[in-house]
Amino acid sequence: MAEQRAAQILAQTQQLREYSERFAFVIHDIKNVSGQLSMLLTNAEVHADNPEFQRDMLVTVRASVGKITRLLARLQVNKREQSHTLVSPIAHLRTAVDSCRIARSAQIDLRDDGTVDGLAIDPEAFDAVLTHLLNNAVEASSGVPVRVELRQENLNLVIDIVDQGQGMAPEFVRDELFRPFTTTKGSGHGIGAYQARELIRAAGGDLLVLSRVGEGTTMRIMLPAVPRSIAGPTPLMA
Repeated sequence: MAEQRAAQILAQTQQLREYSERFAFVIHDIKNVSGQLSMLLTNAEVHADNPEFQRDMLVTVRASVGKITRLLARLQVNKREQSHTLVSPIAHLRTAVDSCRIARSAQIDLRDDGTVDGLAIDPEAFDAVLTHLLNNAVEASSGVPVRVELRQENLNLVIDIVDQGQGMAPEFVRDELFRPFTTTKGSGHGIGAYQARELIRAAGGDLLVLSRVGEGTTMRIMLPAVPRSIAGPTPLMA
């Protein structure tokens, strides 16, 4: 009975740890959505009379409400991450870039070499990674355009998100950047970079950092590409 009780406690502890991590990820993603909506309201004070901005604002708000609803659903005790789905990386990139442009009035140059096929990943996880990295790049660049490049190298899909910020020292990247609950931002939670890398690694890829102090930073997403010959005729999800 003692062994059975110990096993139950261990299982409950593991479930609590998994829930706590899921809760931290969801709170961070909701914070990102809140930040985008706040920036959108700020821009609305200037562009509210612009019909094109009004249409974009409605699309962004509708998408934000849907995302928050799905994020809150993940906090259900019996809820697990969605299984990996075949998605179109360029479609998700365009959506994330457009949302960032609208909400933050950001200048983002998106380049696609046209060689990438599909990608097997949880769509919500992929969007969370893109949103976090784009927001950070825009903040670091302080008005200077951010460059986003999508290409395929051998069997890997590669996404470079390049900012023109102050860059990071090797020691900071090695010891601090991916350490949970460590942040240099007054309003930050210190979970974003850790979450992004964990989600990418869960999909069989990795998140690399190329940075030098005074020369900006490249956050490089690397994921296994899924060629159409393997994916078959099923259309890729947007």
